[in-house]
This record gives sequence, structure tokens and C-alpha cells, in this order.
Amino acid sequence: MNEGLHQAVQDSLPFLDALPVGLVIYDAGQRLVYANAAYAQLLGMPPGAFRPRSSQADNVRMIAYRGVFGPGDLEAQVASVLNLDLSVRRRIHRRRPDGRTFESHYVPLDDGAHLVCLVDTGAVMAMRDEAELAVSRVQMALYGLRIGLAVFGADRCLLIHNRQFTELLGLPSGPLKPGMPFTDMLQAMQGRDEYSGFDGDLFLAGQLGSDRTRPSSFRRQRATGQVIEVQSDPLPDGGWTMAVSDVSALTRAEDEARRRAGLLDSIVQHIPHGVAVYGPDRRVRMVNADYGRVMSGAPITVGETMKEVIRRRAWAGEYGPGDPEAIYQAQMAFDTGIMQQRRRTRSNGTSVEVRTSPLPDGGHLSVVTDITPLVAAQDELNRRAEALERCWRTYATASSCGGLTGGSWPATRWRRRPSMRRLACSSRAARLRRWSKARCCAATWAPGRRRRRWPPACCPATGRSRTRTSG
Repeated sequence: MNEGLHQAVQDSLPFLDALPVGLVIYDAGQRLVYANAAYAQLLGMPPGAFRPRSSQADNVRMIAYRGVFGPGDLEAQVASVLNLDLSVRRRIHRRRPDGRTFESHYVPLDDGAHLVCLVDTGAVMAMRDEAELAVSRVQMALYGLRIGLAVFGADRCLLIHNRQFTELLGLPSGPLKPGMPFTDMLQAMQGRDEYSGFDGDLFLAGQLGSDRTRPSSFRRQRATGQVIEVQSDPLPDGGWTMAVSDVSALTRAEDEARRRAGLLDSIVQHIPHGVAVYGPDRRVRMVNADYGRVMSGAPITVGETMKEVIRRRAWAGEYGPGDPEAIYQAQMAFDTGIMQQRRRTRSNGTSVEVRTSPLPDGGHLSVVTDITPLVAAQDELNRRAEALERCWRTYATASSCGGLTGGSWPATRWRRRPSMRRLACSSRAARLRRWSKARCCAATWAPGRRRRRWPPACCPATGRSRTRTSG
């Protein structure tokens, strides 16, 4: 049988010599049949060190004394190799003192012969060390996350998770181990008091029936008041990731924002003015009910652009008579980036005041107020002022320089002083009062008072100087 082995080796020499791995073959008597050059090179031995028909014991001892097996009792190392059961396949990993690593594969052949295949694993081990370093870095980053994260494989079994994942779900870290089925994890959660109620059953049922091929998100409030959000995202290999985060602060902020938005919307809806809010893109974002009341016949809807609104109103005659295109260009020329205030009369006869104010986001606010009663009151005041002015002109023409008895300021002031006498009056006032000229122009003064002329003019009735007493 050894002759057959030798013949087979001789027939395969070109192929065996070209192998990139070390190869040595021993017959049933543990004599060397073949050793290629790669075998000696991997062991750091000179070419031709392994001679045909040399014993395995001599070769192993030569390798051991070369330090290939590392430090230790050399004879013990030789004995451990020679005592191997060569009737079964085995693989032994070794590292040389220079850091190079290789694997020895022992393969039994027919009738007690065997071969040893030596593979240099230095590059593979370097890649493995690099991968282990990368995995350790990922694990450190994973355990340093503020959110809980778990990865499940295509077989729905747990691959990796961090401490925050178990804490946020209310589970102890012990029961969760790599390889644990997802259903077993849900059963472990079901046994906790936190998931014993209706909400817990609903949450677990939702997680069990969720489609893991699509992203999903679910929020749950724990018994402690903490709000968690569970997000699931699919992986290319058929698995998925589960991220659990504490969103209690975010939930409170959202509730407060909704409350403020509702309050603001309520305030805007109850403002007794028409309010329209335009965004940076000049589209209507919000409009209250009073806007439709003030601008009856010219409504706007959320989503319309300012160009559409102004063009429709210009062609409907909302801004008054004239060329619609010119009116449209004039309205679009107003700068909404600054505060403005203007009045106009609508086509239905009502008067409105339009005020615009820029918003921080680039949009603007338009407030429309119906000022028809105010304009009517101002017109009425102007009419009455003109009538009063005409009456005053007529009154001044009919009065003398001193004025009528009961209307002028000096006469009224003199009436309040009993010690004073009327000094002068107009002839028309005398006729109306049916007074004589002597009575009208009596020149008597209170005793002890000095005479003062007021005003410096002559009475048209008598030609005398008009005087008054002064205290």
C-alpha cells in the first residue's frame, strides 16, 4: 500500500509543489513520503530540511528545537504531538515566537497514513484582531448610548443589546442573552407587573404582530410616568433594530406647544378684526372667521398664494375702478417686510383699514378692520364743523365789537360782577332789547374804581368811547 501512496504522490508532484500551503505526508510507518517547499518556509526551516523516509519523531523534534512551538519543555511538546490520535481529523492553532500564526490540519489517509497541512493564518488573525477591536469599539459606543438599542437577526433571535434597552423596557439584564427568541423576550416582559394591565397587553400584542419589514414607532407611558418611544427599523438581512428612547421631556414640550397653539388659535379666532397669516412662500397659513365677515364677498382659503388672491380681487373690482392689471401691480408693489397702514373703500361701499406687519419667519400678518362707522362719524363731524363755522360767521357779522349782551365773553364776565355797569352795546342789540340809548350807553362806574377803556373803539350808537371798570 505504501508503494501505491508513493506512486500517487509522484503522479501529483506538479500539483503539490504549486500549493500555497505547507504539505507533508507520512506513511503508515510514520515515515516521510513528501514535503513541499512551502512547508519548510512556513516553519522557518531551510530548504531540504525534511528528507524523504525520515521519521516523524525526528522531524517534530527538529521543529520543536527550532522554537516553532514556543517556550516550554521541548520534549513535552514533542511528546504531545507524537501522541496525537491521527485516526481522526483535527486542527491545532499555533503562534510562533516571532508573532506569526499558523494552523496545522491533521487528515488521516488509508492504512494508517496521514498528511499535515500547514496554513499561514497571520493575515486572517490580523483581520480577526482588527474586527474584534472594531466590535469592542462598537460595544463601547452601544453601551454609552442614552437610548436603548437591540438588534434581532432574520431568525427573530436577539443578537446584541445594551443596558439602556432593558432599563427602559423595565426588564432585568439577566434574562436577555444573545440568541434569545423575540417571543421569549415578550413573554419575560409579560410576567412583569408593569405589563400586567390592559395597556401592557395592548403594547405586547402590538410588538408581537408588528411588521418588521417596515419602519414603525409606538409610544407608551410607564407606570412611573415616564414616556418611552419604541422604534423599529428593518435590516437588509431580514432582521431589525429596536430603539427605545425616553421622550418624557419631548412629550411635555409637545403638550405645552399644543396648548399654546390652541390658546393662540382661540385668541386669533376671537379677535374682532380680520386676521390672515402668510408664510415665507406668500401662501395663506391661517385665517380667522372675522376676516370673512369683514371682507364679505372676497374670501380667501388656506393654501392660496397672495398673487392668486390679489389677482382675483383686482379683476372683481374689489380695489375700485381702473385697469385690473395696473391695480394688481400696484397692490403687489407694497413691501410686506415693513409695517404698513392704509385705508380704502371697497366696491360694496364699506371702508376698511389694512395693517401689515412682518413675521420672524419671513412671512407677514395682515389685519383688516371694518371702519365704516368711524368714517361715517368723521364725515358727520366734518359736516357739523362746517355748519358751525357758517353759523359763527353769521353771528360775528350780526354782532358789534362788544358782542351781544349774553353771548360775548366780556359781557358774561361782567355779569358775574354786581359792582360793574354795562358800558356799551350795539345798536342792533339795543333795538332787540328795546333799550334807550342812554340806558345802553350809561357811563356809570362803581365808586372807587379806576376807569379803563375796553375795547379801544367807539360805540356805533352814540359815538362815545366804550369803557369798563377794572378792579
